Amino acid sequence: MDFCLALFMNIYHLRDWIQGTQPELGPLLATHVHESWDLRLARDLCNGSKHLNLTHASVDPRFLTAMEYQPPSLSGAPTPPYRLLMLTDSEKVELPALADRCINSWRAFMTAHGLHVPES
Repeated sequence: MDFCLALFMNIYHLRDWIQGTQPELGPLLATHVHESWDLRLARDLCNGSKHLNLTHASVDPRFLTAMEYQPPSLSGAPTPPYRLLMLTDSEKVELPALADRCINSWRAFMTAHGLHVPES
C-alpha cells in the first residue's frame, strides 16, 4: 500500500511539474484535473495520505484505503493474494486500474499539448 500511495503522489504531482515547466498550460491543467474523476480520486489519495484531515476533498473527504484478500483461484490460475482498493462513499475502486487510467489521462493531455510523452 505504501508504494501504491507513493505512486499516486507522483501521478497527481505531475501537474506541478507540467505547470512549472509550461506555466501557460496552468488553466488547461486545472480544467483537465477538475474534469477527470480519476485524477480527482488521485488528488484525494495524495492529499489524504499526507494530511491528518482532508478538508478540501475532490471526491470524498472520508475515503478509506483497503487491502482485500482474495482466495486462490479454483481453476489454479495464478492470482494475486489481495487487491488494493479505495473505498469512497459511492464506489470501490481498484487502485492499480485507477493508476492506469490516471497515467493514460496524463499521456492524452501531454500528447494533446505537444509535450514529450515517454515510452511506457
